[in-house]
Amino acid sequence: MKIKSGISLIVLVITIIVIIILAGAVILSLSANNPITKASEARFKASMAEYNSQLSLYIANQYTASAGSFDFNNLNASTLSEVQAILNGITTENAKNIRIVQGKLSYVGPIQNEIDWSKELNVSLEIPYIKSGMTLWYDGIYNGGLGVHNDNASSSKAIWKDLSGTGNDGTLLNSNYDSSGGWLDNGVKCDGSNDYVYVPSLGVQSNITYEMCFFSPNTTGNVVWSRGANTLIIYSNASGYISSNTGEKGRDGANFNISNKTTTLTVVYNIATQNAYYYQDGVLKSTVTLPTSTTTFSFTTGLNIFADHQSLSNKAGNIYSVRFYNRVLTQTEITQNCEIDKLKYGFN
Repeated sequence: MKIKSGISLIVLVITIIVIIILAGAVILSLSANNPITKASEARFKASMAEYNSQLSLYIANQYTASAGSFDFNNLNASTLSEVQAILNGITTENAKNIRIVQGKLSYVGPIQNEIDWSKELNVSLEIPYIKSGMTLWYDGIYNGGLGVHNDNASSSKAIWKDLSGTGNDGTLLNSNYDSSGGWLDNGVKCDGSNDYVYVPSLGVQSNITYEMCFFSPNTTGNVVWSRGANTLIIYSNASGYISSNTGEKGRDGANFNISNKTTTLTVVYNIATQNAYYYQDGVLKSTVTLPTSTTTFSFTTGLNIFADHQSLSNKAGNIYSVRFYNRVLTQTEITQNCEIDKLKYGFN
């Protein structure tokens, strides 16, 4: 008996129908009004409404227990455990994107749809870093302003908006704005070809706290935060110092473990004690006495921020957040800022 080969008409029709269904599903998934997105929006808004109800109940109970003296403006929750203690039943995954700032619910996650829905609900997008004394704040997620994220295709991609309120917007220099350098993974990627972030004048300051959350791919562990005249410089290879036109102001012996990882480094210069304090991920690593009498630090010529530095031609890494203060932050405040970095940028 002769066996016929080839595709039957029925099989061909079924195949075409399946392709049409799959194509429709793809088109539908790309639409902002598709059922999947609408269902996610409904779940998100319902959850936020529930969290707001729980927050209101918590505040009412605190007010009653304190005989009317409780001030909700002082209610802040910046860690997972603090959020979960106030919002009963909130999952760990949801708690990662929720904070409580001055008694109000705040969304701090990076998901654009949820950012938009939060705006519709009038939910705050404020991120609870320490604000007192802050003179500079760059955020890799909200790099175009609070609630705004620019990418490599954005018309204002070269500007890193300052969220501190002081107007110290930064400028990305020498970036390729592609997969090798520019905005990538909720931060600015430096490709190792002399690209950096230029910060305008921060003026003359006495006490300083400087924090930077970044990824260093360098297995040898050498890193510089900033380089240039009148600029803060931190080397991880057991030497960190601040330089100015009059020369070195301090050197430390901290051994930072930053090789091939994301971390937050913090430097505090305290004029009153004439000490420099070096922290990694909120933990004090070194306290060093400044070698000369110092009363002020000048940053009038601006600041250049690199993600990594072994030599002037090797600056390859990701910068996620930069913060500058004109005062000494306490250990508690440094820990709070670091916890926010950990949750936002996903490192331990």
